[in-house]
Amino acid sequence: MIKIPDFYDMHSHLENAFIGNEGAKSLEEAVEIWSKIRDKMTVEEIKKRIEKAALIELFYGTTHIRVHADTCSKNSLKAAILAKDELKEHIDFQIVSFPEQGIFNCSKEDFVRYSSMVDIIGGKPEADKDPYLHMDFIAELAYKLQKPIDVHIDQYDERTKHSEYMLKVAKTHLALSHLTALHFYSENYAKKLIRMIKEKNISVISSPLTAFYLNGGNSYPMFRGVTRVKNY
Repeated sequence: MIKIPDFYDMHSHLENAFIGNEGAKSLEEAVEIWSKIRDKMTVEEIKKRIEKAALIELFYGTTHIRVHADTCSKNSLKAAILAKDELKEHIDFQIVSFPEQGIFNCSKEDFVRYSSMVDIIGGKPEADKDPYLHMDFIAELAYKLQKPIDVHIDQYDERTKHSEYMLKVAKTHLALSHLTALHFYSENYAKKLIRMIKEKNISVISSPLTAFYLNGGNSYPMFRGVTRVKNY
């Protein structure tokens, strides 16, 4: 018998599994479709989606899954917590409070309440009108709750440089998810940011297949980039 290490899925949105027939052609369109159907699903329906997707991952050797659960949804985070408990004998879940459409565009109070129930504080600065207020808020909340942060950040091309600010304000361990823009930054700026990441012992979570697909778009220019994994 050959034994190999099990796999870790460090970035998932399992509540969105098995709704691919809705026909979204971009990330923005997918989020819009999700926002219209998420509250029509019960806690049990979302829980079953999460469990079904997680068990498929388990079948292929993944025993640790980080799940970003939408705090703008009425039922997603509750479902994720129940699924975590249901499968705890087989899968190590980490639940992230993820504000899909922003903290201040949805309910700030719900985000705070949900964040107290999860393992990791999430974020998505680009989703709010003031991304810097968003980053300040999650940094302070994470510090208050003494929880790490995993933030969706700089997901597209060089148009945003939010990671540098997040590195400065975070007071607990920080993970930068996607950071696709690092592929497009100038060499000088990229080296500066990578140096900061290394100095602060920050995690970067790449989602290469997702980045290639979502950043391809349906028109030119097509930004098919992945964060600079080999440079960290």
